[in-house]
Amino acid sequence: PITADVRERTRRLVPRLSAGAREVLEAAAIPGDAVDLSLLPPMAELDADVVQAALGELAARRLLRASLRGEGWMEFVSGAVRHAVLDQMLLHRRRALQRMHERALRHRSGSGARARITYERPAAPDRSALGLLRSTLAAAVGLLN
Repeated sequence: PITADVRERTRRLVPRLSAGAREVLEAAAIPGDAVDLSLLPPMAELDADVVQAALGELAARRLLRASLRGEGWMEFVSGAVRHAVLDQMLLHRRRALQRMHERALRHRSGSGARARITYERPAAPDRSALGLLRSTLAAAVGLLN
């Protein structure tokens, strides 16, 4: 869940960003908590130089940071910030960015086939003892792979 503090901070901060940074921030929110930077220029419909400047601004404002996935990836400082950005977007804008994301993925793969991507908010985490045990086991299995 998004805390009121995160929602309010994001609501105040986003309008003060440059237009390019707002476009990049919204585009970055679509794929998930981490984003492949090569997808941002076609999604935001901006030149690579503008995207680079926007990423610097977003990192300075502590909205995005370098990702542990490696070079060429950035991630939101928290999932709550990403969801606050998504919540501020109008539905038609979010859907347009989802279509641009799918096109960018198809273009990158060189395939004309439709990308099978679903965008939905994850269900609330199961906080029961069994749910916590399942998530711990899933994380442990992920570390082994």
